[in-house]
Amino acid sequence: MKHMKHGALAPSRWALAALALALAAGCTHRDSADEALNKALAAQGASREHIAKFAGTVTVDGQPPGIKVYDKHRLVLMLFDPKNPPSASHPILFADCMPEPNDGAFEFSTYDRGDGVPPGDYIALFVDMPTSWGGGYKGIDRFKNQFNDPDRHANVEQFKVSLTEPGHGDWQFNLVTDDPASTAPGPKTVYQPSSK
Repeated sequence: MKHMKHGALAPSRWALAALALALAAGCTHRDSADEALNKALAAQGASREHIAKFAGTVTVDGQPPGIKVYDKHRLVLMLFDPKNPPSASHPILFADCMPEPNDGAFEFSTYDRGDGVPPGDYIALFVDMPTSWGGGYKGIDRFKNQFNDPDRHANVEQFKVSLTEPGHGDWQFNLVTDDPASTAPGPKTVYQPSSK
């Protein structure tokens, strides 16, 4: 009976195969989150926009808003672009003021948390909205439309947001609720009141 020589070689062949597999696995390139995002955008015929950081704090009558996680409302900051008003195909940019810590901190995100928004000239608008079950907002603005009309805010210096790269994270807004300005919603008011 002939001795089978390959029997003695089999372990080394398996070792070589395992080594080849290990090297192949080690050399396999996994896309980073940035690369995956760029590929997804390219597949849609889009590319990544330039971004400017936009973060800071909002106070109400000089005090932190004090909204906590379990509260059933949120202070929402929106950026209105007068050159490209919001529409069904172009939603308004917005961010909740973070409930914890409850100091009125906010940050806008486009691709990564806190990275910002496209540079441009915006008008900052605010609502204090009840939250609905499962997310979203529903009901009446607790500010009674005092801070969500872009026409009213267009000439108020603190609400003009001119963002250039790289942006910054120390924006400060103070909403004064005893302002005698009319609270009737204007034609461009972003959030119209609801009785529901």
